[in-house]
Amino acid sequence: MKQNQRNGGVGAATGCVYIQASAFERQTSSNPSTQDGSEQPQRQQIGGTCWPVVPATGHFKAYVLLPKPGLFAIQLQIATVSLVLNIRYKIPHTKYIVRFHYQKPWDSNQGFDAPPEIDNSDTAAIDRIKFNALVLQTAMAELLHYAGCPRNTFVLELGDDGLPVVHLLRSQHTSVQARHMEDSELLLRLHEDVCTQGWASPSNGGGQLRIKHIVILGGAHINSRTREIYGHKALVDGNLVVLGSCGLHTWPRGLEELTACCLNNTRILPQLFLRECAGQGSYWAKYATGISVILQLLGRSCGLTYQYGGVMQPGFHQLNRLLSVFEPTSLVHVSTFTNPIGDGRFSDLDQLTLVAIGQGGVHWDDLSVDILTVKCAWIISHRRRRSSSLEPRKSAAAA
Repeated sequence: MKQNQRNGGVGAATGCVYIQASAFERQTSSNPSTQDGSEQPQRQQIGGTCWPVVPATGHFKAYVLLPKPGLFAIQLQIATVSLVLNIRYKIPHTKYIVRFHYQKPWDSNQGFDAPPEIDNSDTAAIDRIKFNALVLQTAMAELLHYAGCPRNTFVLELGDDGLPVVHLLRSQHTSVQARHMEDSELLLRLHEDVCTQGWASPSNGGGQLRIKHIVILGGAHINSRTREIYGHKALVDGNLVVLGSCGLHTWPRGLEELTACCLNNTRILPQLFLRECAGQGSYWAKYATGISVILQLLGRSCGLTYQYGGVMQPGFHQLNRLLSVFEPTSLVHVSTFTNPIGDGRFSDLDQLTLVAIGQGGVHWDDLSVDILTVKCAWIISHRRRRSSSLEPRKSAAAA
């Protein structure tokens, strides 16, 4: 996934101003109209999504999803003004990858906790995890770039559709057993699950893969009557990262939902509310909390320790500030938008309920940067030294 951060124009008389980010696959074919018969690049559009612009500054953050390696043109357009960025998408060859799982106890047919109108099937869970694996991959790259490094990040296991593979992991234990397990026993059982089901270290033709497993616990639930929480964990043990699925219904399923999930100030139903959530239990705050915790746990799996600031600070919940230029202004649960159109826009986006935000507090501390770029084999390095004088550039981001 590619992120673009630039200044956008403001040209609409009323309502929110959007910029459209589109990806075009660049192809070459012989153009008979050329005199020398040389090959001219052709472009095939593969998608486009709209992103809100801050009226006072023209700032925006835009993303495109690239389905496969190759040459692409990224077009940013507002009104009649456009900018094209040409890039080459390559997947590094490495034996160090990150793999995602959606785990269920063997006897569980219950979906993840969600309001009645939201699909909470295993397929829906996997779709949400797939997209947010890309969000995390992009966040790693952008935060390292913000620290003055190349946009290095981890490699995901990808399917034929270009999206991350998320495995449905059926555990050997039951739902009741899971509720009474100590954390150490649960971690041991999950280690056994990924090994016995053949997902520990398969061969990629050039030696065994080294895998970090990120497991989302589908057996985590909140008792709607007593508010008791079952199985919602945030754990790390070596190359195993574990997070409960409570709050999964607040995660976006694709680019067209990312802005809405970062701005949705709707209050979470009391029976689905976790007290760990910032922002008085709003949808946007729960999403920010969940995605932030996974990034922090992944950092710990890479050898990072808790710090006094940034991503590795205990209680870090602000990754949404890397993803969006807006944040709801108040703890009062007033609506920030109405009727998502389906392409990233809304019938109405009430900017009086939003505040323009920067990236304050969302960064890797110096020690974490050094560990990630020098000692962590999972962070693909382009062998460029960190420059302390390099300022973050406003341009396309690799992920």
